[in-house]
Amino acid sequence: MKKNLSLSVVLMLVATNSLLFASDSNVVELENVMVNANKIEENIKDVPQSITVIDEEILEEKGIKNVNDAIKEVPNMITSGSNNGVQTSFRGLNLSMFTNNNPVVIYVDGVPYYDRYDFNPSLVNVKQIEILRGPQGTLYGKDAIGAVINIITKNPSNEWRGSVGAEYGNNNYMQSSFNTSGALIENKLFAG
Repeated sequence: MKKNLSLSVVLMLVATNSLLFASDSNVVELENVMVNANKIEENIKDVPQSITVIDEEILEEKGIKNVNDAIKEVPNMITSGSNNGVQTSFRGLNLSMFTNNNPVVIYVDGVPYYDRYDFNPSLVNVKQIEILRGPQGTLYGKDAIGAVINIITKNPSNEWRGSVGAEYGNNNYMQSSFNTSGALIENKLFAG
């Protein structure tokens, strides 16, 4: 009996020791995703809200060209309308016929856009899109009872960069885009 017990203890110690060594060699460090959900830049792991981040790699990879396309990537969020404007619904909350307020507020670089009928901007110069799900009224105002779509554009730099795009589709759908940014006066005045 004593022999079996001591053999079991020795085997457990050997097994745990080998597991400890195995776990050290397989450590994978995830990249940090920085968001502005609380109006300050912080790591996404430290943000208490439910948030979806679509960065420029995902925009390019999935061919997301406008806010309508980006909303389709978010759980429980529905978009309606045409290429001219976005009407969003989140968890059953949609445009109020009495107040004309949408429960989903769209911000571009900290500036709110309240007219969602004619607002579906191109995402050509976008760094990332943050979609904060759930009520956000304390930071984003009274209309943000459903969600907030926070669009963050790329900062211009001293190097000139740009892009040109064109699309053609059914029913004579045509869209073109042009974007450029860079320094007009190095380190002082930027365009884009």
